Amino acid sequence: MSTYKNFILCCFLTMPFYANALVITDVVSINRNLANEWISLDFDLTKHGYNHETDTIKLVTMSYNFREIVEYDDINDESSWESVEIGSMLFDRRSYFRDVSTETFTNRMSWEKTDECQLGGYDGEPCLYNLDLFGNTSESIRVYTDNLWFGEGVLSVEVDRVAVPEPSSILLLCLGLAGLGMLNYSRKVKN
Repeated sequence: MSTYKNFILCCFLTMPFYANALVITDVVSINRNLANEWISLDFDLTKHGYNHETDTIKLVTMSYNFREIVEYDDINDESSWESVEIGSMLFDRRSYFRDVSTETFTNRMSWEKTDECQLGGYDGEPCLYNLDLFGNTSESIRVYTDNLWFGEGVLSVEVDRVAVPEPSSILLLCLGLAGLGMLNYSRKVKN
């Protein structure tokens, strides 16, 4: 009986254990002066391993990197302000920032899984963006000056992943050896 207990303990200790939390990040680099134009940042987490069947998003972080081309020190001169408008599917739809300078804006919020569409899906039309189902979203940025350089937009999500259970190689080896041992034992008992 002691051999049987040791065998079970060995099998349990060799079973694989999986970490559940991970961070998936998508970066859209622009690296240019936007100068009074709208640009769209399209993020797709499926290119980085997101799977809506096994992943549940818990935290969403969006960062935008800006840099002044020429630095002005006169805070009272509104003509030197670098103003930015950000349209977000995930956060507060539209935000306006005055006098940005060299900065990284970061929005962060906890997330509950939803089947609701972030864009589209009205009156029978197909859903275009749903972070949970499709792993995609879109952000838009407009800079109201020619003195601001936009580097990149970064979307990071923290997900809990349900691991698909797979037997480890050592566990399979132990089970095979146990089967051979029992077969050998049963042959000895019959003879």
